[in-house]
Amino acid sequence: MGYTTKFTGHLTLSRPLTMIEAKTLLEINEDPATATGNRPGDGYMQWVPGTDLQSIVWDGGEKFYDYTEWLQWVCGWLRDRGIVCWGTFIWSGEQAGDHGELVVLDNVVERKEGRQHTLGRFAPLTLRALADMALAEVTKP
Repeated sequence: MGYTTKFTGHLTLSRPLTMIEAKTLLEINEDPATATGNRPGDGYMQWVPGTDLQSIVWDGGEKFYDYTEWLQWVCGWLRDRGIVCWGTFIWSGEQAGDHGELVVLDNVVERKEGRQHTLGRFAPLTLRALADMALAEVTKP
């Protein structure tokens, strides 16, 4: 049992993530214990790079707890690498009235409860897709 919250939207990054940066975030997604600094909660970090490496999206997984705190952690992690991020995520939980938006401007997260609308869904990056991208990059003629 557990509670599921779904998200639409994305964060835009001021520059594309490097392959190493994307790999680090994806490894934290798989094992949150590898996160450095003040990591929130015991749950999974489900904010991952988009397939374009220039966005952060929800990985589509269920039971994402501490999502606001994890987004704050990701925004700080990006800031520490000189990356500015901005954008909006819309959330909708299982219970009536559990919806709102997370608005990010210059790496600062603002939570707005009760807002209800939708944004497009963006594709999350996986470690396998990242490996394919890296291979394509190094084998370019």
